[in-house]
Amino acid sequence: MTQPVSFFKAFFGTCSGRDIFYALRLNSWGRCIWHLLILSIITAFITAYAEQRRTAGIFEAAKVSFVNSFGSSICVDKQNSGWNWVCPAASPTLPREIPLPNGGRFYYTALSRNVPESLKTVSGMVLVWTPEALTFALPLSGGNYDIATVSRYGSMNRSTGTMELVRKVFRNVPEKFSVPPEKLRQESVNDIWDGVALLLGFCLKFGLTLRNFLLVWLYTLIFMGMYRLLNGPTGRLRFLTLKEMWKCGIYASFPPMVIASLFPILDLPFVTYETVFMITLLIYWMAVIARLERTPFENEESDQYE
Repeated sequence: MTQPVSFFKAFFGTCSGRDIFYALRLNSWGRCIWHLLILSIITAFITAYAEQRRTAGIFEAAKVSFVNSFGSSICVDKQNSGWNWVCPAASPTLPREIPLPNGGRFYYTALSRNVPESLKTVSGMVLVWTPEALTFALPLSGGNYDIATVSRYGSMNRSTGTMELVRKVFRNVPEKFSVPPEKLRQESVNDIWDGVALLLGFCLKFGLTLRNFLLVWLYTLIFMGMYRLLNGPTGRLRFLTLKEMWKCGIYASFPPMVIASLFPILDLPFVTYETVFMITLLIYWMAVIARLERTPFENEESDQYE
């Protein structure tokens, strides 16, 4: 009886040839899913590293711009677990604004309820920092915005509307600080920025892991559905069962996942992870199925992987 194939044998075996699929088709579904999850995490870290290297300069420039406008320290309210950046430590009553990429704008309102003139020309994302909340406004089609407001006390409100909703954020600025800035704790912008970078890095890695994992199931499920639709409930397989064919497809995704995850390092235009992964998966999977289906059962070579 064929022994289960470990992750490293499965990975290096699929990257070096097709013989190992004789044994991989007999792995349990639990082992198959576990192996896929491991590789999804590994490839997500590869892609995330490339993305973070590419955006490191932009992120550092944003921090320098923030410090130049708001100073090196921020007054925070440690009494709640929500959005607690109350105000800049330097000149907390002075409204300020800085430009963002793609026509966006970041505003600190202080206690002013005046709507800035520059808001009329904004074409990108709008961030509004008030002593009580932080508002994100992302432009949608038709002149509308997707607006999310996070209060100091942890609650979040979301809505969709025109720029008038953003103007209301300025008009609803509180008349005074709920806690005088001099009584609040000050924290270094560098420390806060490092925390934001850590959070963004985690979100990026988690999102890429989820994408890599789910894309394998999506593409293999679509192909298996088409195969069964065109060839009937049992298909036209001589050697494999449909379940074994599906497992082979999941393991055949291993080399394509690695190849596709390396493409962000090259930063090529018009080439996405999804496109590279789909094309290489279908080519390799078909090559694997052709190899196994052409080989009679008595010539099975899986014993070498026991």
